[in-house]
Amino acid sequence: MIEIKDVTVALGVLCIMLVTSTVILFNEQQNTKYLEEQVSILNVQAIDLQDNVDNLNGALSEYEAQLSDYEKQIDDLTDKTANYTRIIDLKEIQMIFDNKTCAQEANTLTTVFNETVNYAGYFEFQVESTSDTTYLQTTYKHNDLNFNQTITVGTNSTAYFPILPGTVEVLIGNTGTKTNQITITLNYVY
Repeated sequence: MIEIKDVTVALGVLCIMLVTSTVILFNEQQNTKYLEEQVSILNVQAIDLQDNVDNLNGALSEYEAQLSDYEKQIDDLTDKTANYTRIIDLKEIQMIFDNKTCAQEANTLTTVFNETVNYAGYFEFQVESTSDTTYLQTTYKHNDLNFNQTITVGTNSTAYFPILPGTVEVLIGNTGTKTNQITITLNYVY
């Protein structure tokens, strides 16, 4: 026969097992809930981190575009510097006219150039004429400096005139008694 004592012990063991199972089940539910909360928190953090990555990638793209713009500006400035260095070193040559011919009456003065130049340099003239009295005259004003120089070039000569920025006038003259046939080449070196 089953004794009450045995039933009591069995019921006690059963109660302990039920309480233990309930505690284990409760702990598992708590752990599951805690883990779900952690997963939720980590998902939010992952979304925030992805937003940060997206923002940083956008900023990186902007910086790369700016860098490209700066590199273009550097290239442009390098080209300008090289150009200005050539100007400083008087290595730029602009042909104003090449083998321009004209007939000039006796004892006259003719304007062959009257324009603004932007850089200091010099004019190089190559002149051929039928009169040994042919001359060139160059005039300009720069700040308070008035420049007026005349060079006799005769029948075949090369002449040089220093030039400062401003409006420059070049005249060719003939003090002879006959019409003068002239061929002239003008280079602006700056």
